[in-house]
Formats: sequence, structure tokens, C-alpha cells
Amino acid sequence: MTETREDPLHSLFARLDEARAERVTESAGEATRAFLCFWLAGEEYGVDIREIREISKMRVVTPVPRVSRDVMGVMALRGAMIAVVDLRLRLGLESPDEPLGSRRILVVKRNAELIGLLVDEVTDVIRLTAAAIEPPPPMTPPRGAAVGRAVIESVAGVGRIDERTLILLDLDAVMELEAKGDS
Repeated sequence: MTETREDPLHSLFARLDEARAERVTESAGEATRAFLCFWLAGEEYGVDIREIREISKMRVVTPVPRVSRDVMGVMALRGAMIAVVDLRLRLGLESPDEPLGSRRILVVKRNAELIGLLVDEVTDVIRLTAAAIEPPPPMTPPRGAAVGRAVIESVAGVGRIDERTLILLDLDAVMELEAKGDS
């Protein structure tokens, strides 16, 4: 007898749809915001759910010559070609040794164009109250490290829920990193 395994993305998509429908809810009189959580280089990150258009499994990515190192190439998505950016490299983090097949692509819309952001693993959607979101801590990157500066400039805040700590990213700042790195 073969056991059918449900794709974990199905339940995540259901929660994603639910979060979109209730973008801001009231929870015990306090407004909450929904964040999509994902892993990247051993750290858990979150982005505002409203920024995400869809989540895709890894697909064939066609390399494009003469683009910045973090742009993996382009992929076909529903009849359109979209650029795929390795979020690890965009933030100046180590590139993983594990196969790409297990990673996911977060599709976001920026300036009327869809862009794919490659992440290690998508975990869930959580809701945070304003009290659970702290401003980014004052950080100084190690001397001479452009890597640390990229991450610091992209952090919108730190979310805390139960025992979890999430690095909340500002996708506008993340996308600006390309222009700074290529100029």
C-alpha cells in the first residue's frame, strides 16, 4: 500500500490565502500583521505577506550573461519570464552546498515587474502585533565587510513570537542593494 504524502506547500498556500484575506485583523483589540517566514543561511527571516505574489518550487533557470552575481538568470512562470535572484548572494551570505531542488522561489512584484527571490525553505505564515516587532538594533558591520552592511540596510525590524526571533526584511531595501553593488 502506497502512502500519499501531501505537499507541505498546499497547507502553506491555504494559510497564505487566509492571511491575504485578513491582511490586518484585530486580535484581542490589537492589530496584527502577517509575515511569510523562511530560512536563509541558517537564520529565520520574515517578509510582509502582502509583498508575496506566490511561492514556487525550484524550476529551470536560464543563466543570463553579464548580470550581477546574485542574479541566477530567468525562468518561465505562467507564460512570463521573470528574473531569479539568489537572496543569499543579494544579502552577501554564503551560497549553500545543498542542491537547489529543495529551495523555493518567492515571487514578488516590484515596479510592475515580477521578480523571484530564491530562499532555502519556506516555513509558515505568522501574525505579529506591533508590540512583537522591535526596530532593528543598532549594528555595525565588521571592519571592511560589505556583507554585513547589506544585511543591516535590509532589516526592517526584529519579530519575536514565543521562542522564535525573525529578521524582518524590507524588500524595497533588498532590491536597492543590486543598484548599489552594480554601480
